[in-house]
Amino acid sequence: PLTQVILDRSGTIDKYMGDGILAFFENDSDDITSASRAVSCALQLQERARETDQHYRAQNRFPFAIRIGLATGYAKVGNIGPVEKIDYTVIGGIVNLASRLQGIGEPGSIIIDEDTCFFVRNDHTVTALGLQNLKGFSKPVEVFSITAREQVVAG
Repeated sequence: PLTQVILDRSGTIDKYMGDGILAFFENDSDDITSASRAVSCALQLQERARETDQHYRAQNRFPFAIRIGLATGYAKVGNIGPVEKIDYTVIGGIVNLASRLQGIGEPGSIIIDEDTCFFVRNDHTVTALGLQNLKGFSKPVEVFSITAREQVVAG
């Protein structure tokens, strides 16, 4: 069910990694839409994870929760590797950043970088988490958590 959420938002699934999914979003033509589509997808993924958790708990099964890391930037996308083991994938520092961001999150969280924050801060509730030292990055990285903005319903 999580895979379908990504595909419904025009995301590309790069690979399944153990209990994780690596997906990416490309911009539509000249419009910068990848960050907002990725955040929208992440919020829906978290909602689906909460539903799955409730379902599992009702069956006395193990709890279910996910962490999500999102980073906006340039990556190499395409067929990578030697002829004997060519693989369509996404690589680059931005991919590593997204991985590190999800790694510092708590279950149920969505952690984003400063560039993603720039594109979505007016549409969602963003909380600054400060500078974080992340493995593989020489300088601390400014990180944020994101949640859906509460909708006010006129009564």
